Amino acid sequence: MNIENNARFLEIKHPISSINFILYIIAAPSGPPEEVRIDDVSAHELQLVWKPPLKEKRNGIILEYIVRLNSSFGAEFSYNTADNQTDFEVINLRAYTQYSITVQAKNAGGLGPASHPLVQTTLESRKLIKCLSQ
Repeated sequence: MNIENNARFLEIKHPISSINFILYIIAAPSGPPEEVRIDDVSAHELQLVWKPPLKEKRNGIILEYIVRLNSSFGAEFSYNTADNQTDFEVINLRAYTQYSITVQAKNAGGLGPASHPLVQTTLESRKLIKCLSQ
């Protein structure tokens, strides 16, 4: 078995004919995205930013990322990024609600491990503040 660009492959040579086969074995990323952070928070949006998994843990080309949110009221959300972008804006969130957020990298071999969860509470909406102050 040989390794080329973090992808393992097995070259099979037929003993009689000149036909050769190459079987590529691509593993899912073995490391999570790095330095996941929340850049901006509002009442209804979160802006996430991260870096790809360490190069030796990508096991091929990262095709996309999966962003998962779990809310304090029990709802779960999952979003796929476009291509291999390393930022994502989550919209239409509930005001003043706590969310647990993880990011996973995906390549041709599958999904890698999730990042450590970030816990963030969205800001209060102006409507909520106005109602509470009356």
